[in-house]
Amino acid sequence: MCTQNQCSNGQCSMSDHHGSCGCGGASCSCGCGSQGNCQGGDLLDMVKNAKKCLLKDKIKTRLEAKIGKHLDEVADLAVDMLLQKMEMKSQKKAKKAEMMQRMQTVMGK
Repeated sequence: MCTQNQCSNGQCSMSDHHGSCGCGGASCSCGCGSQGNCQGGDLLDMVKNAKKCLLKDKIKTRLEAKIGKHLDEVADLAVDMLLQKMEMKSQKKAKKAEMMQRMQTVMGK
C-alpha cells in the first residue's frame, strides 16, 4: 500500500494496492486524504479494482488449463522465429563487412 506522502505526490500505482496483478497502472486513487484518512469513494474504487484483478487471475487460470499447451507452442514458435531473425541479421552484417573488406582490398590496388 502506498504511503500518504506517495499519494499526495501521485507516486503510487494500483499495483501498490493489490499485488502484481497488472490491473490499473496509471495514477491511483489511494484514498489518502490530507490527514491520511481513507475516503469512502476511493475505498470503493479500490474494491472494484481488486474485483477486476481477481477476475483477471481466474480467467488466466482457466485459459492456462484449457489452452496452455497450445499457447506454449505458440510462444516457442515466436521465440524460435525471433532467434532465427537475429541470427540472419548477424550473418547479413558479417557478409556485408566481408564484402566491404574485399571492396577496400580491390580499390586499394
